[in-house]
Amino acid sequence: MVAGSGGVAVALVVGLLGQAVKTTSQGSIGAAWTVIVGLSVNVVVPAGRTLRATVHSHMQNTVVGGVGLSVAMDGGGLGESYAYSTNASSGAEVIATGIVSPSAGAHTFTVS
Repeated sequence: MVAGSGGVAVALVVGLLGQAVKTTSQGSIGAAWTVIVGLSVNVVVPAGRTLRATVHSHMQNTVVGGVGLSVAMDGGGLGESYAYSTNASSGAEVIATGIVSPSAGAHTFTVS
């Protein structure tokens, strides 16, 4: 951490620990949280690190209602985001972000 304007601590970006990209559709997903196949990342975290996990997706809804996106570490939720549409067959850009300071070692990040 370094001092930013006004003496506020600002985190420095140290480097990318992992990344996953999926460009194909998951297909039909029901109302329950469903892990998105191909969007899990296993990383080894050094001691003393604070991580930001971010997921961005274009979500397509075939009925009136909401869509949601969640990012989790080792099965525990870090961040969620929702969009609601009053039109069937509409889409929305959804972004979910979570900040965590995990223990050193291996961790798995998943998207639902």
